[in-house]
Amino acid sequence: MSLYHSLRIGPLLLDGPLALAPMAGTTDQVFRAICRENGASMTATELVSVRGICHDPELRRTWRYIAIDPDENPVAIQLFGSETDDFRQALDIILSHPILSRCAAVDLNMGCPVNKVVRAGDGCALMQQPERAEQIVRVCADLTRTAGLPLTVKFRKGWDEQ
Repeated sequence: MSLYHSLRIGPLLLDGPLALAPMAGTTDQVFRAICRENGASMTATELVSVRGICHDPELRRTWRYIAIDPDENPVAIQLFGSETDDFRQALDIILSHPILSRCAAVDLNMGCPVNKVVRAGDGCALMQQPERAEQIVRVCADLTRTAGLPLTVKFRKGWDEQ
């Protein structure tokens, strides 16, 4: 018997409430496996650039960030960017991929405060563009809903300390 209650995220039922947050440079396949062995009910990939996926549809350069084991589940794929069309194209690539399409959820990163990400208009910079953020969420929600996957969004409580 689990010490934790299950958690539902849309159609996804997790056996507990502990989920590993996506962390750039950290949440690779090995780290995720260790976290699952130690109680994580769901894990997530590192953040992956939708623009990078669009420019590399065979995923040769982006595979190390987005790779999931075919038997690894539940795992969410975290995406970041700021162009609606890039999200649409990247999700088309992911959802038609023989391994990546097995992910349990898609997470949008609208909370990364790293200067390089924010200067590109990505991550938490989208909090200053709510209309654009809404467009991205709507497009991604339509695509993930069709695929039967939940969509989550990582964001912060505000753009700055104020």
